[in-house]
Amino acid sequence: MTDAPFSRKLDLVLKILSMSRGRLAQEAGLDKSLVGRWVAGTVAPSSHNLEKVTAAIARRRPGFTLLDWDRSLLTLAERLGGSVDAPTAAPGELPPGTLTFPYDVTGPARRETARRGDEYCGFYRLYRRSFGRPGRIGRLAFMVRKKDGLLSCARARRGSSTGAGVC
Repeated sequence: MTDAPFSRKLDLVLKILSMSRGRLAQEAGLDKSLVGRWVAGTVAPSSHNLEKVTAAIARRRPGFTLLDWDRSLLTLAERLGGSVDAPTAAPGELPPGTLTFPYDVTGPARRETARRGDEYCGFYRLYRRSFGRPGRIGRLAFMVRKKDGLLSCARARRGSSTGAGVC
């Protein structure tokens, strides 16, 4: 199970199927307190019980298999016809996955960009050996420019000008 614990995946599956823990336990032939402990994350199911739960879900969503538990939370939701909302943070907290730095890096970056940023603006081409096609050369074209006081890099579209750019 790649990105989320089984408890979150099972909780998501129950919500997408509009199914209670008790109903899942009944259809899988298990005790509902056991399903509750799985959703709470206190215990993980044995392979035998996971097979029973998967079979119960497959009766509602044909084609659901044990391999589906190895999907990410997002692809599992898509597989079952649901969606996952982006995680939100409590007031005063940073959202999950936010990178933090011990000091403000944007201030010095903006100052340096104002001082020397024009030196880097323009169109660039990068040639390298192709990874997917041996014996071939790959080309990457991109443009560097100032945006909101910082340097921004974007892939150049086919047919765009390749002359020196102006920031």
